[in-house]
Amino acid sequence: MGAWLAPGAPAVVDVLDRTAPPTRAPLRLATRRVGALTYESWSEGSDDGWTLTYRVRDGDTVLREHAVPLPWSGIGIDVLAQEATAAGLSCTPLAPDFAVLRPTTREEHP
Repeated sequence: MGAWLAPGAPAVVDVLDRTAPPTRAPLRLATRRVGALTYESWSEGSDDGWTLTYRVRDGDTVLREHAVPLPWSGIGIDVLAQEATAAGLSCTPLAPDFAVLRPTTREEHP
């Protein structure tokens, strides 16, 4: 990832928060109205992962829906930090499931 970042640019990374139980019931993550249409994103957990669902609505009518199944990941911030360091990136955890990665300077990463 470091090779793809612009010089000094950060990467914001979100990993599975192992301290939070999965949300089994559909949870609306965001809703935004643009013109006459409403755009929604939803998350729903299961034993083997979760599904992100994106919908475009015109009033009560769903015009488009796209579901993305995602498996649970075994990586946490600790492993992310180790892999980032090996790749020449610093890892600044901001929450149990959220971190910022930045390219290190040559002095920081020989």
